[in-house]
Amino acid sequence: MHQAWVRKGGNDISLVTYGGSLSKTLQAAGELEEQGISAEVVDLRCLRPLDTQTLFKSVNKTHRVLVIDEGWRTGSLASEICALVAEHCFWSLDAPPNRICSKEVPIPYSQHLERAATPQVATNSRGRFGIVEPRCCIMKILTMPSFGADMAVGTIVK
Repeated sequence: MHQAWVRKGGNDISLVTYGGSLSKTLQAAGELEEQGISAEVVDLRCLRPLDTQTLFKSVNKTHRVLVIDEGWRTGSLASEICALVAEHCFWSLDAPPNRICSKEVPIPYSQHLERAATPQVATNSRGRFGIVEPRCCIMKILTMPSFGADMAVGTIVK
């Protein structure tokens, strides 16, 4: 349990996650595969001690990383993972590390509101999970289907 597992191999991007986000990340990786994008899914499994060796090996292989975390962006584990990747894998990155996290709101009890506040695999044609076209280094962040495209969080970088 102290070691991360690569749940799905890939070459274009590393999707890093743990816990409840794993099934969504695997589903998104399958959808990306249909679009010709080979996503490697790294399941951290244990957060302390963090298996940075597996994480860095995956990032050095794919040259891109997207962390999927149901926590908030501010002060989150996703932030720490992005910082570690930037510090230790900087010269092998083709794009800045990025993350998909929950909205900065208290997580609601109601199931439909919880789904609206936490990362989900997009169900419409407009929204996509994470990286759309890694070969040209453009990162697009998750569109929350319940909020619409105008509420998407993140930046587009080249």
